[in-house]
Amino acid sequence: MTAPAGPPEPQRYTLPGGFPVELRRLRPDDKARIAAAFEALSATSRYRRFHSPMSRLSRRYLRYLTEVDHRDHLAWGAVDPTVEGLPGLGVARCVRLADEPTVAEAAVTVVDPWHGRGLGPLLLDVLADDARAHGIHAFRGYVLPDNTPMRHVVDQAGGEATVTEGGLLRIDLPLPTAPPPWQAARHILRSVARSDVPRAHNPFLEPDEPR
Repeated sequence: MTAPAGPPEPQRYTLPGGFPVELRRLRPDDKARIAAAFEALSATSRYRRFHSPMSRLSRRYLRYLTEVDHRDHLAWGAVDPTVEGLPGLGVARCVRLADEPTVAEAAVTVVDPWHGRGLGPLLLDVLADDARAHGIHAFRGYVLPDNTPMRHVVDQAGGEATVTEGGLLRIDLPLPTAPPPWQAARHILRSVARSDVPRAHNPFLEPDEPR
């Protein structure tokens, strides 16, 4: 099988504060690492990310999260290279829309102890580079319609905000290469990840199943 296009991996970085991290594409053998990282999420973080009070990840869902093609479903994980076993710290992924192949729905999750260290923006940067290499030119997300400040930030980032038939605010963000607009785009995607939008608009949810 031909290696997927996009950024080389693994990639080593040092976050502000001197925290080393390693980023690479997710693989099928990351299931245990993803499950452990999920256990490290607070109840609030789980709800904000999955839009439901999930208590565990089913085997079916773990397959979906880790057995990806890295062409239409791109996923990058961050690990701590200083700890034995390389525990997972965060994941950024996007899924190409079948009817709009240059657009993908994106999401980012970082375990609670690593919030505020710059890992989320770093994951977004690497994911965006990979997405552009695969012909994806915009990320899409949904927020609640009363998120008025978001409209201003969307304009700053050169994006579009459209009210859907269901009443949600659909946000489409171009994937720029210049830092100023991408800083605004980062803010939007983090807000999308924190928004309490209906379960039906989470592209990564599947029905749970018994273990």
